[in-house]
Amino acid sequence: MSFSAQYDRTPFSRGLTYMLNTVLDLGSNLISALSPIAFSGLEESLELLYLDGNLLNTLDKCAILPLKRLRRLRIGGNPFHCDCKIAWLRSYRDKGVDIDLDRVFCKSPIGFKGMGVSGFSIDGCTPSHLTLDMKDCFKFTSPTSNAVTETSPKHTVTETSPEHTDSTTLDEPLQMTTPHDVTQASGEEAQPLTSLRFSRQALVSVYLAIGFSATCLAIVVVYVIVTGYRFYRQCRGKQSKATTKSERTMSGVQDTNCTEAGETGPYQELESVSPYQNLNFLICQLVALGLGYPFRTVFGPLQASPALRNGIEIFLGMFLTYFCFGQQIIHPILQSTLCLLIMKYADRKQFHLASLLVSMGYLSVTHIYRMLYDYGGYSMDITGPLMIITQKVSSLAFALHDGMEKKEENLSEDQKKQAIKRIPTPLEYYSYIFSFHNVMVGPLVFYVDYKAFIEGEDIQAPQATENNHKVRIPNPVPSMFPNLIITIVNAVLMMFVLPLVPSENIHDIAWFGSLSFLQKNLYLLVSLSVTRSKYYFAWKLGELVNTSAGLGFAGYDKEGNEKWDRLNNMDIWKLETCTSIKVNIDTWNKTTLIWLRRIVYDRIPFQKTLATFAVSAFWHGFYPGYYLAFFSAAIFLFAARTVRKNIRPFFKPDGDQSTGAVPFLYDCVTFIFTRMANVIMVTPFVTYGFFPSLFAYGAIYFWLHVLSLAAIFFIPQRRVKKIEKKEAEEVKTQPSDEKKEKTS
Repeated sequence: MSFSAQYDRTPFSRGLTYMLNTVLDLGSNLISALSPIAFSGLEESLELLYLDGNLLNTLDKCAILPLKRLRRLRIGGNPFHCDCKIAWLRSYRDKGVDIDLDRVFCKSPIGFKGMGVSGFSIDGCTPSHLTLDMKDCFKFTSPTSNAVTETSPKHTVTETSPEHTDSTTLDEPLQMTTPHDVTQASGEEAQPLTSLRFSRQALVSVYLAIGFSATCLAIVVVYVIVTGYRFYRQCRGKQSKATTKSERTMSGVQDTNCTEAGETGPYQELESVSPYQNLNFLICQLVALGLGYPFRTVFGPLQASPALRNGIEIFLGMFLTYFCFGQQIIHPILQSTLCLLIMKYADRKQFHLASLLVSMGYLSVTHIYRMLYDYGGYSMDITGPLMIITQKVSSLAFALHDGMEKKEENLSEDQKKQAIKRIPTPLEYYSYIFSFHNVMVGPLVFYVDYKAFIEGEDIQAPQATENNHKVRIPNPVPSMFPNLIITIVNAVLMMFVLPLVPSENIHDIAWFGSLSFLQKNLYLLVSLSVTRSKYYFAWKLGELVNTSAGLGFAGYDKEGNEKWDRLNNMDIWKLETCTSIKVNIDTWNKTTLIWLRRIVYDRIPFQKTLATFAVSAFWHGFYPGYYLAFFSAAIFLFAARTVRKNIRPFFKPDGDQSTGAVPFLYDCVTFIFTRMANVIMVTPFVTYGFFPSLFAYGAIYFWLHVLSLAAIFFIPQRRVKKIEKKEAEEVKTQPSDEKKEKTS
C-alpha cells in the first residue's frame, strides 16, 4: 500500500531560493517511486540530488535526464531491481555525472542479489534502454496520454505504456511507503516518515546561529568597553607622571601602547602590538567555534553551493583577522596575492620555487621586524597566521607544479594524490587562505583536502548493505567532546600551574644558578613540560574550531566508526609517554612535518635531513636559540639511533614483543632519557638568545650533549652476520615476490 506525499511542486520552481534549488536532499524519506515529472521546475537549477537510503526499486530516466545542470546524483542504499530499466545509469555516469554506482547493489532478482548495479549483465537490453534519448519521455507531458487510470477510495493505480510499468502516477510525483508497509515488507522497524529533511533542521540551525551571534556580539561589546576603559586608565596614569620623554628613555621604559598626538596608532604598523591581542585571539577562536555549527549545517555542502561556501569563508575569515590584528591584515593579503601572481604569470618550470622563496622571504622580514620591537615576547601578532599562510601557498604551488608541469609517471603516489590540474580561481584561493576556522593557528590543511571539504567530497557515506539502507552524514560532535576536555585541562594548566613554574626563571642567572644540579634538571622538566600546555591548548582549540565547521573528516575505520583526525596536530599521550626521541619529534606539530616532507625532504636528491632542518629553522624565525635547539635535536636523534641499533638488541632481542624485567628496565631508562631530551633540546626555544641558551646548558654541564656525543663516537657498531643479512633481505623481498606471483 502506498499513499501520495503532500508535495507541492510550486515552491521548488518559484518559492525557494537559488541555494535550495541547487541542492535537493530527499535521502531516507521512504520514497518508493518517482514520477517522470517529479522534479518539474528544477531543470535549469538543480545540481546536487540525493535520493540515497529510500525504497526505490527502479529509477525512471525521464525524471533525471531533464535536469540539465545535474552534476552529482546519490542513489545508494535503495533496494533496486536490476533489469534493463536502470541500465541507462551506466551511460549517465560515462556522460560525466558524479553518480555513486559503486555503492548501489541489486536487491532482486535472486540471480543478481548483492551484485553491484554497475556489474550485472545487460546483454538482453535494447539500445533504447542504454542510450540517454528522451524522445519517449514526451508522452508523459499530459496526464491522459498513454495512461488508463483506475481510482480506488484510498489510492490511485496507473497502468502506463510498456516502457514504464511502475505504479507511479503523474498526480503523485513522489510515492512514499508508510512505516506499517515497510515493517510488513522487510520485517524491520521503519523510521518515521519525513518530508524534506532540511526544513526543520535548517530552521533550528538558523535560530541557534542567531542566538549565538547575539551572544558573541554582546561579548564583543563588553570586551570593547572594558578594553577601552583600561586603555584610558593606562594612558591617564602614565600622563600623570612627571617624567620627561628623555627620562623615560634613560630608564628604559617604552610607551608603546599609549601614543601621543601625531604618533602611530596601536594598529597602524606591525611593531605596535596591543597587549590585549591574546584576548582578541581567544575571542576570535571562540566565535569561529560557534559559527562552525551553522556553517556545517545551514551552509553545508548539501545545502549550499561551493561558491557560497567560499564567499562565507572569505568574509568571516577577513573579519576575524581584522578584529584580532587590525590593519596588520594587509600582510597576509599582500603575501598571498604576490604568490598567486607568481603561480599565474611566473616561469612554468620555476614558479613553485619562486612561490616558496617569496612566501618565506616575506615571513622572514616579519620575523626580523618582530625581533626588533618585541624581542622574546609572547604577544600575539600577525606572524602566526603568516606562518600558516606560508605553508598553504608553498604547498599549493608545489601541487600545481606536479599536476600541470610533471608527467604522472614521475610522481610518487602521495604526489599524485596531492597534484592539482588547474590554478584555483581568486574566490577559491582566498577562501583557502582566509578560511575563518583555519586562519589563526591552522593546523595546515592541504588544498586538495580543503577543496573536497568545500564541495562535500570528503563526507562520502559508508557502503550500504542489504539490511541497512540508512545513509548518514558524518557527525563531528561526538569526537569534539574528548578534544574539548583536553583543551579545558590545558587551559587550567596554562592559567594556574604555569605561573608557579614559569620558564622565565631559567633566564635568571642568580636564581637558576643557585639551584643544585638535580634541582635544575627537575625544574627544566616540570617547567617546560607545563609550558607545552600553551601549545596543546592553541592546537586543540584550533582542531575543535575546524571540526565544528566540518573540516577534518578522515573516513571510517574497520568497524565503520567515523575518524575526525585529519587535522590532529599532535598525539599528546604518545608524545608524553614515548621511549624514543624520534617518536617524540614525529608526534609534535605533525602537519608541519608533513609539509616539510612534501616540499623539501621528498624533493631534495641529497642532504635531505640538513635541507629539511634548514627550511624548518627559517620558517620558525631567526632567534639564535632556535638553531641551537635544532642542533641539539640532531645530536640527540643520532645518539638515539646509535643506541637503538647497537644496544637495544641486547635488552630486547624480540623488539617490542620482548617481555620480562630486563626489557621493562630498558624501557624505563629510555623513557627518562627521552623526557629529559625533550625538555633540554627545546630550552633555547624559551631562552631565545645565544648566550642565555648557553648559560642554561652550562648550568646543567651539557650532560646530555656529552652523553649523546659519547654514544655516537664510542659505542661500537654492531656487525650483522652475513647469514642474518641474507635472511633479512629474503624476508624483505618476500612480499614483493608474492605480489608478482599474484599478478602473473
